[in-house]
Amino acid sequence: MRDIRRKLDGIPEHLGLAYEVWTPDEDNDGKIPDRDRDTWLDDIVVKSQPSADFLARYRIAYQRWVSTLAGLEHRTWIARTQRRLLVGHGQPAPTDVGLRLHHTWGVPVIPGSALAGLLAHFVQTCYGPDRDRRQDDDAERLPYAGPRYAPETGRAVESPGTFYVRLFGAPPVVDGDGVAHPARRGGLIVHDALWIPPDRDRDAQQFLLRDVVTPHHHTYYSEHTSSTAAWPNDHDDPIPISFVTVGPQTRFLIALTCPDADLLDRACRYLGAALASWGIGAKTAAGYGRLEHDKSS
Repeated sequence: MRDIRRKLDGIPEHLGLAYEVWTPDEDNDGKIPDRDRDTWLDDIVVKSQPSADFLARYRIAYQRWVSTLAGLEHRTWIARTQRRLLVGHGQPAPTDVGLRLHHTWGVPVIPGSALAGLLAHFVQTCYGPDRDRRQDDDAERLPYAGPRYAPETGRAVESPGTFYVRLFGAPPVVDGDGVAHPARRGGLIVHDALWIPPDRDRDAQQFLLRDVVTPHHHTYYSEHTSSTAAWPNDHDDPIPISFVTVGPQTRFLIALTCPDADLLDRACRYLGAALASWGIGAKTAAGYGRLEHDKSS
């Protein structure tokens, strides 16, 4: 790949390829050199302005994907980012901050696995019982409980509640009496949330924006597991790290399928609440990742 890159100029139209491997310096362990970082990031942001030709091709693919939901018991709605969105920050990237983009088209996408994980955590936390403290309404909350895992082995030792199983299934469990319970399959499918192209070419905007995070105590964070590590102090030099995020007002199509219509409606309601109140991806404590139901569409 890097041999091919040497023969080409500029940044490819596929932004996932550009952000993950199209670094200006192939001899820098895959990391963008500081001298090239600003220019390279600016070029990627500019490249995220989709062309009319790209939009025409992507609209065909998008509509083809939407048509696959026909004949299934499904629910879809449009979610719009309120602020920035950063999903996939742990992926390898030249900036040390990854970004999940569509594998084929290089546009923003929210993986279905991330949405399903958010939904499962929301159901268990908001509706399930607090297993560390008994409550009077535990009987009503038990159906929403997630599986319990042994910290020593990481294996499931307690099955989830009935409602949780209907949605997400259950892992194989060996309970305290040594009785093995097989894995069970859930009925809900949470699809990848695809970026929705604008109806008119002139409405297309850059969907990536420059961003920065500035760790102020790099030494402490990188060496805090050492017995000789120094405590954070006001004399550390801040280290700004530039990267890109998905911008506000970006629209995604949320799609869920399930043969049980009532279960599907409840899952949609819970997921909508989780996206609006908790957010998804990184930096949610700073307000990133919040998506609201776009009722104007």
